[in-house]
Amino acid sequence: MHEHLVAAGRGVTAEKGANCCYARSDKYWVTDPAGVAWETFHSLGSVPVYGSDTVPQACGTQGACCAPAEASAEKSSCCV
Repeated sequence: MHEHLVAAGRGVTAEKGANCCYARSDKYWVTDPAGVAWETFHSLGSVPVYGSDTVPQACGTQGACCAPAEASAEKSSCCV
């Protein structure tokens, strides 16, 4: 998927080894022409305890998974 996003020329922001909810994943973010941040990911393994993830700098709440600041000014949550 990463190669397809790069080929689309929309600018890809990588978030490697992210822990979100119960999964450890490599995530790739793009922003569409309307300004909406889209996430693609490849899960690499599990996180044994929900909430044991680290909070990304762009997030204001523990346990939230957010688009990196470069991909979107608004936060996006997963596993809600």
